[in-house]
Amino acid sequence: MKKFIFLDTCNWIYLSNGFNVTSSEHDELHLKIFHELKSWAIEGRVIFLVNEVVLKEWERNKIASKKQLKIIENRYKEHLSNLKRVNDFLGHLPKELKELRKILESEYSKKVTTHKEHIQSVEKFLKENAKKISITDDVKLKAAHLAIERKAPFIGKKKNSMADAVILLSCIDYIHQFEKHLTKDSDKKNYTFPESFFVSSNHTDFSSRENKDEIHSDLAPFLEKTNTKFYYNLRDLFKSLKDGFLTEEEENILEQLNYCEVCDYQYPTVEFSECFQIYNPYKTKSLGDPNQLDLYVHEASEEETEDSEYKSNFSEIRTADCNRCGAEYIECVCGELVYIDEYNTAVKCHGCDLRYSVNAEMDRKGMIHSLEYEIIESYRCLRCGDEFESVDEQGMCEECAEYEKLINE
Repeated sequence: MKKFIFLDTCNWIYLSNGFNVTSSEHDELHLKIFHELKSWAIEGRVIFLVNEVVLKEWERNKIASKKQLKIIENRYKEHLSNLKRVNDFLGHLPKELKELRKILESEYSKKVTTHKEHIQSVEKFLKENAKKISITDDVKLKAAHLAIERKAPFIGKKKNSMADAVILLSCIDYIHQFEKHLTKDSDKKNYTFPESFFVSSNHTDFSSRENKDEIHSDLAPFLEKTNTKFYYNLRDLFKSLKDGFLTEEEENILEQLNYCEVCDYQYPTVEFSECFQIYNPYKTKSLGDPNQLDLYVHEASEEETEDSEYKSNFSEIRTADCNRCGAEYIECVCGELVYIDEYNTAVKCHGCDLRYSVNAEMDRKGMIHSLEYEIIESYRCLRCGDEFESVDEQGMCEECAEYEKLINE
């Protein structure tokens, strides 16, 4: 039976430029994955759904599809520069290294040609092979209602997520209208739907706060309407549809490598230290007054860790360092790496929006005597929907509370 797949615009870009949301690097597995997906589409096994919003956003953002070409060029220049250093050190370039330079030049030319042709193929597939569906007035009204109610996807970094909402809702609407099949197993009308999958790596808008691989609870009812499954990235979906397609080495590329976002080195460079416990206010069973919660970080003693209730309020994290540039990281409770740009300043995890602070005790000479790791609790204002370190008894931020006071006077 045919399957339906609909991607947000970012995942069409990632399919073209090889961006891996797991490692935050650009690799070349997208060439292999796209070839297979295209074959499935031509055979009629899968149908990709797009609408005019996806096509317009592609045109506006497709310059990003060429990002890997620039990365390939930079790495090629870096390798040539290394050969020049060898030449400067020896006073000449040995015959073997001259041959290596010819190989580099040849491979660089092949890679550029391959990736340019791939980008053109993705664009052609998007415009000619994907099924274009309409955006109904009903879909626009549903998206507007989500925006008014400040529900997902209107909750993330982008407050205007109308395009994202329309991409999802139009595809759900199409499947519900045109792809349902009536079953006669009971007196009531029951419908079955083909397998369908929605892919978005925009976790701040579409994923649940607790797990980026799960759809936000605001949007779950829409997906349940057609039994649509949600995936955080296309590669996880592909792996579920094509078990055993990727080699063990390629699986490792997708899941296990950790790259430094500071020096952007192409090899795994981040090394972890031992795990330790950190107080997590979001796991506290009884918060009491949310504005007076005393946040603290504490390395649990052996006796305390035996207490299950005590342990329930703590989460396990690891610190990490880049062995190339020395950048410091925290491995968030969700598994994402959080770069510590500055001590005593809040930093946010890109994976789950949890905020951390590394509090450093320093002397006047800048010597660090101790570090404490803290998860900073935040509260969402019930009126404006934004996050703040505190809200009033009515659950409103200071600005909204002041506005409410003015309109009630």
